[in-house]
This record gives sequence, structure tokens and C-alpha cells, in this order.
Amino acid sequence: MLIVFFCNSTYVLSQVSFGIRAGASLQNINGTYENGEKLKNDFVPGFHAGFMMEIPVTPDFYFRPGLLFSTKGSDNVYEISGQKASLYYLELPLHFAFKPHASAGRLVMGLGPYLAYGISGNFLFAGGKEEIVFRNRITPNEQLSGVFYLRPWDAGADVFLEYKFSVGLALRINAQLGLLNLMPATKGESSSALLRNTGYGISLGYWF
Repeated sequence: MLIVFFCNSTYVLSQVSFGIRAGASLQNINGTYENGEKLKNDFVPGFHAGFMMEIPVTPDFYFRPGLLFSTKGSDNVYEISGQKASLYYLELPLHFAFKPHASAGRLVMGLGPYLAYGISGNFLFAGGKEEIVFRNRITPNEQLSGVFYLRPWDAGADVFLEYKFSVGLALRINAQLGLLNLMPATKGESSSALLRNTGYGISLGYWF
């Protein structure tokens, strides 16, 4: 039994692929104000780059974890011209891919969750730039201080379509929807304001 398990594990590990990926995206922060009115922010350009793995589950299904550095944000924050939020995340995609066999290259369809942590950010406005402070909970005084606060954790869902060429290159388009509210909670107060990351991207990868 131990020999069979070792042989199976060795075979699975031999089928694991590693790759790199980088690309551009359009990012926005959607949501609502306290009164329920929708935000009207504009998209901003972003980029992402990092590493990925492909682990076979069945002949056509694969698990694809990875680690990316990605930028997000939005323009016209609070509908004031010239105000822009730029956010920088470490992102962990946990995707499941369906890769049916094809005669030339392979078409890959995938979806799955992602988890991201904000490591830095800034808020641009007409008079200069301020650092964004990542915090899950703030006090009422901090809420009124003029500092731009956001929660550090983000999570959501990805869907993508990729074509993997026979030479190892892969071209991907994807859409991402954040599901966590980025607005920090205020101690002793309740809030109905909602901020969520959304984005669309295109990237080029290479599988070794």
C-alpha cells in the first residue's frame, strides 16, 4: 500500500506545471453611499504579475493556485474630479480549470476564488497625495480625521478564458468581482456604505 501511494504521489508531482504570468487590467471600486446611492467611479489602469502552478486532478480538470502582485483602485473617488485611489495587493488565486484536449494548443476555461491583502496604497487629489491606511476597524474620531481608511483583506471570484499554445505561451482574459466590503467598521456605529473591487484583465503567461 505504501509503495502504491508513493508511486501515485510521484506521478502527480511529475505532472505539476509551473509558470509565470503578467498583464494589464482595468480596475474600479463599486458600491454605494450611506444613503444607498450607487458610486459613480471610473476605471483606472492596473497591472498584475506573479507565479502560478497547475496541479492535475483528472485528465481534463486542474487546480491552479498562484501568487500575484496586483494593483487596483478607481478614479473620481466620491465623484470629485482628480481624486484617485491606487491600491497594491498580494493576491492568492485558487482557481479550478477545465482544459479539454484540442488538436493545436488547448483552450482553458476556469473559475474560482481569490484572496488578497493590501500592502500599500495612496489617495491622489488636487493638492497632493496621502497614504491609505489599511485597518479593519476605526474610531469615530478617525472617521472624521480626513484619512482614507480601507480594510486590508479582499476576497472574491475570478472567471477566465485562456488559450494555451503548444510552445508554452498562454493568453488569458479574465473578470474579477470582489465580494468583501472594503469599508472599515466604525466602533459603536453601524454603516451601510459599501466598497468592492472589480476588474477586467488580459495577460500573457508562460508554462515551463
